[in-house]
Amino acid sequence: MGFKLETLGFGFSKFWLASLGSVVSTAAAAV
Repeated sequence: MGFKLETLGFGFSKFWLASLGSVVSTAAAAV
């Protein structure tokens, strides 16, 4: 259970970082 939660958290943070990077690069391209 703890391992599953860790994996889920890792996948979520990876997804969040990818979304953040996408937003940042989009904003940079707009400037």
